[in-house]
Amino acid sequence: MIFRSGSARPYRTDEKSGTDLRDLVGYSGRVEIDVTVQNLTVKPQNITYDVAGTSRTQPRWSDRR
Repeated sequence: MIFRSGSARPYRTDEKSGTDLRDLVGYSGRVEIDVTVQNLTVKPQNITYDVAGTSRTQPRWSDRR
């Protein structure tokens, strides 16, 4: 996953929370990061991500308006 410099992504640790991922450099421990994914292809897409070293894939459906 690529984040642009200065992108705000809410995160939480046992010690603090914030939106600047650069604050996590060197941090060791559990981190929760909120990420929003928007499908702009107008067709179903799968999302693959890693959790605790395990790769997972889930279907992601396009918005139907």
